[in-house]
Order: sequence, then C-alpha cells, then structure tokens
Amino acid sequence: MKKIIVLLALLITVFSIGNIYASHLSFKEIECIGGKLLRDFTEEELKNHYRKVEKRMFSGWRTHKVSSFEINYVKEILFSYYNDSPTAIKYEYNYERTVSKKTSLSASGNIKFNTSGDIKKFKSGLNSELKLSSSSEEDKSEKEKLNLKFDIDPGHMLNLYVIGHGHIENGVASKYLFWIRRITGGYEIFNMSTEYTRLEKVPV
Repeated sequence: MKKIIVLLALLITVFSIGNIYASHLSFKEIECIGGKLLRDFTEEELKNHYRKVEKRMFSGWRTHKVSSFEINYVKEILFSYYNDSPTAIKYEYNYERTVSKKTSLSASGNIKFNTSGDIKKFKSGLNSELKLSSSSEEDKSEKEKLNLKFDIDPGHMLNLYVIGHGHIENGVASKYLFWIRRITGGYEIFNMSTEYTRLEKVPV
C-alpha cells in the first residue's frame, strides 16, 4: 500500500503562487556569521551600547553601529513528503513564485515605524540619518517558475526549502531635541542578497 503523509498542505501538479519575501524576523531558521540579531541582545549589552549615544546635542540623532554581518537562512519549507511504501513513488511538482529583494527593518526601545502598505520606514528622520533609501523596503521583483520531477524512495523524506543569504546591520540610536533625549532604541536593517529553493532527500 502506497501512502504519502503530507506534512504541509500543497497541491501536486498544480500551480501555487506566493510572495517569497517576508520580514527576516519570521524566517524559520537564521545562521548568523560573525554577529547576532538585535532580538538576541541582553539588556546589559543594550545598556553598554546606549552609552555610545548618550552625549547630548541640541537637535538630531546620534547613532552607533554595533555589528555588520552576513546571514544564511531558511525562510520556509514549501513541502515535506514521506514515502513509507516498499516502492519508489514518482511525482511532478509545479510552482510559481515571486522573488522580491527588499530591505527589512526591526527596532527595539521606543524607535517607531511609519508603514504605508508593504513599505516600512523608521520614524522621526532615522531613515535619513542611516542613509536608507526613501523606500526602506524597495521591491525588486521577478517571477520564477519551477517544474520538478522526482522519485521518493521507500523510507525517505523529500523536503523543498526556500533558503537564502543576506546582510544584517544593527546598532543603537538616540534622538535629541533641545538637549533632551526624546527617543532611544536599537535598530536593525536586513538586506537580502540571494534566495532560492533547495530540494533535499533524506532517509527516515
């Protein structure tokens, strides 16, 4: 008896359409190379970094870059199938996706965002201070179609991942007005470099 356990609900031999982009904080897995995400900073680490931006000024932002590093990530698992039958099973899978290269922002403290549709910007002029483009989530999209034909061997699982590579820069910032600190927090900027699918067959 042939039996396939469908772990994620996707249709075989039917086009499914989706946007490949999501905020980096929603990625399934992230491997940081030479740094760490803002969300992983301890309170003590943040306090130490805030000292770099505590010198008062009449008006404007003081910023301090903490780290700049590369990341590898698994954005999502498109499907996962297991063949527990005694014979191999053939499948064909068609998939269409929109690959969007964008910049994703995150923040801590009382740094806030302006959001217009899918476009998110730091409030209070921090985008300009950090020299980000006027559209902080610039969409550079292209269509990609996949047509995969494969065998699932007995006792094996087949997984299709969306994986990628990108760059993270994070730091802390304070904004002053009349020598009074009005805003303090951490910021993080993610830029996607490449993103693609990977098919993996593993014994179970």
